[in-house]
Amino acid sequence: MPDIKRILCPLDFSDASRHAIDHAIAMARWYDARIAGVHVFNPTGFTTAVVATPAYVGEEMTTGPEDLIAMGTHGVGGFEHLVLGSVTEKVVRRAACPVLTLRR
Repeated sequence: MPDIKRILCPLDFSDASRHAIDHAIAMARWYDARIAGVHVFNPTGFTTAVVATPAYVGEEMTTGPEDLIAMGTHGVGGFEHLVLGSVTEKVVRRAACPVLTLRR
């Protein structure tokens, strides 16, 4: 059985991310692990903000200390859907830990 102590779960309030956090919570209970939630959004219209954009999160998630990444395969609709979908693919290809992808 793998030693999972930290689960990263990016969230964007889409159905897929809600589904992913449900699974992350169940796995955290099973493995007695901690969950790190990261809220991801595209800051369109913001003039000044400190945010985690989808592209930044995609890069950070591939190099962090997580034992597992649980994320939805599709984010919010429209343009963001395309951006977050590409982030999911990037994370799956580059992550140093297992990635659980969930489609809703």
